[in-house]
Amino acid sequence: MKNSVTITANGNEIVVFYEHEEKMVDKISYADGWNIPLGKEIFKLSKLTFLLDGKNYLISQHAIDNYTNKRIVDACAKLNTSTYYTGEGMTFILSKKNVDTINALIAETSAAAADPEVRREEEKEALKKEQAKRAEAEKIIADAEKSPKNKDGSLMTKEEARRWRARWNNIHNEGGEGFVPDVITVEMLEYAKKVLEK
Repeated sequence: MKNSVTITANGNEIVVFYEHEEKMVDKISYADGWNIPLGKEIFKLSKLTFLLDGKNYLISQHAIDNYTNKRIVDACAKLNTSTYYTGEGMTFILSKKNVDTINALIAETSAAAADPEVRREEEKEALKKEQAKRAEAEKIIADAEKSPKNKDGSLMTKEEARRWRARWNNIHNEGGEGFVPDVITVEMLEYAKKVLEK
């Protein structure tokens, strides 16, 4: 599905096109001339394009982070936005109103093109990930009982565990490669408890 909206920036009209497609497709492994079906997988295609002065620009949307060029950060701050767009050597910094218009176009088009089968599959995958995360958290809590500890019986911090593992390796593996026991740290236990609280 493809939709568009027209925005104005610095007196220029920009036609913004957003195309979104999602569906379940056959997952096939190609092996020495054999096509081996491996079930179904999700296929998604999303494309954002700006049409400006008769030229199409394939666009990527970005959020400001610690690595963003200072000039871009300053320009975004003037327009009260934390989003900018790049494409084919161009940088587009738009007002918050225009960014909101583009985000609404993306949301509406994506919702209209939504495939119920894809949504069900995504929900199943999200549930599997959540179950795996909970299982990992339960394992961390169970392993904390038998994990190497400080002399006072408390769990080690990440830094204490790093030093303990280095000493263990130097003694038992003579500083080379070999088995080094896993250590459940205070930070790992806190993470596991937070996961299980949800």
